Amino acid sequence: MDFQNTQPKFWMAPDNQSLQITGLPDLSQWIILNIQESGFYRVNYDKVTWQLLNNQLATDHKIIHLVNRAQILDDVFNLATAGVVDYGTALATSVYLQREEDFVPWKVALTSFTYLMNMFERTAGYGALRKYIRTLLTPLYDSVGFADHADDSHLTLNKRVLALHFACRLGHQPCVTNATQLFIKWMNSPLNESVVSANVQSTVLCTGISKGGEDEWNSGWARYTRSNVASEKKILLYAMGCSKEMWILARYLQMAFTSKSGVRKQDSSLVFTAVASN
Repeated sequence: MDFQNTQPKFWMAPDNQSLQITGLPDLSQWIILNIQESGFYRVNYDKVTWQLLNNQLATDHKIIHLVNRAQILDDVFNLATAGVVDYGTALATSVYLQREEDFVPWKVALTSFTYLMNMFERTAGYGALRKYIRTLLTPLYDSVGFADHADDSHLTLNKRVLALHFACRLGHQPCVTNATQLFIKWMNSPLNESVVSANVQSTVLCTGISKGGEDEWNSGWARYTRSNVASEKKILLYAMGCSKEMWILARYLQMAFTSKSGVRKQDSSLVFTAVASN
């Protein structure tokens, strides 16, 4: 299939309900519409074609252009959310992600998974969903590693930020261990701003505070009150909302609307967002 030719081949007039397309391959072969997502619309396939696409992704996903891999994931999960296709089809499409190495399909997939996790968080199936996503994500985490390197490309850095954020959130133990160890170094080096790379700072601070107690939270608060960098203060505000101690979160929310507490008035909404996202 020619993924470089994005010129329209058929046109359906606005007042038409359907269009018959000729020259398609037989029913044993998959097709992809909206090549490289050149048009602003979603594509739904019949069950047989979804299965054929899933088989191709599982066999050799690189045969399909990376933009269309992202499009397929985006379409099928949004169609499932709308009730147009079942979630079994959407999850079957995601199985191939264990071998996906490109940033764009992963960004799309994890955005969709975030919605699912939010919906399932208080259900009995949440643990199974977390485990499934963690299994898919582990090869990507292993490939990018935890530490930045001088020769990393921009895409590699983006993949690492994405992989670490979700791996630690999903409880992938190597990620959690690395993040908490780095947080301890950060906590014990209050004057050293280079202990944690800016690329992973958000993940490290959130993980460290979530796995710790009052001392860890207080270290974040001390940095917040001392920092004059707006971007760093924002990261710290979100990280302090990652605590799992309910009384700390209650105190944090109270501080957000207490004058002279140290939380800037313009930051109050960020505190609520951080706690609500926990």
